[in-house]
Amino acid sequence: MPTGASARFRAQESLSALQRKEKRQKKESVTIQYIDLCDKMVHTKIPFRTLDNPHFRSFLEKYTNQHIPGEATMRKEYLPISYQNTIAKIRESVNDQKIYGFQFISLQTISEHERDSSKVNVFCALSQRKLYGPFFFIEATVTGHSYLDMLEQRLVPQIRQDLDDDFIFQQDGTPPHFHNAVRAYLNTEMSDRWIGRAGVRDRCFMTWPPRSPDMTACDFFL
Repeated sequence: MPTGASARFRAQESLSALQRKEKRQKKESVTIQYIDLCDKMVHTKIPFRTLDNPHFRSFLEKYTNQHIPGEATMRKEYLPISYQNTIAKIRESVNDQKIYGFQFISLQTISEHERDSSKVNVFCALSQRKLYGPFFFIEATVTGHSYLDMLEQRLVPQIRQDLDDDFIFQQDGTPPHFHNAVRAYLNTEMSDRWIGRAGVRDRCFMTWPPRSPDMTACDFFL
């Protein structure tokens, strides 16, 4: 290869390597921004479905000058990373002990805990045939919207695959279960086949007793 051609080839290779490096760094920077956006939406309790709202998305893209992923991409690509980061923080706070173990402390011991610190909320459902879950909520607090997302995308499709419509769904009276959107979903998808805290116009099989001690099977067999 002539000297001039060799020099041009090396220069092109160096330029290509530099361009690949810049592209990789830019992609990593954008990924960090998306993960940060995911974290902030979780901690401020903004539903991921908001990302599919064209007005909200155009607002974010206008002031960030970045493409904003939709709900599906955020859940698939960045929510798992945010979840693993939360788990890492929890492990660090408990000195790498087993997260799902029990810790017995003396009643005379005073332990200080940060309010609203990182934690994991878990949901399970139990039928005569099997256990459904556990389903993990990345949000610091379970809201009506996050609970509804879990019902629509995780729990109900699995139950229907196993039982078709031959089941009665029971939930207690905790606030996320009484959310208007949750009850509207149950009235539509499980009309007269759900038990829970309900309003006058709700189509439930049975209302949840207002002073129930919440003694359900999940409290004793999970």
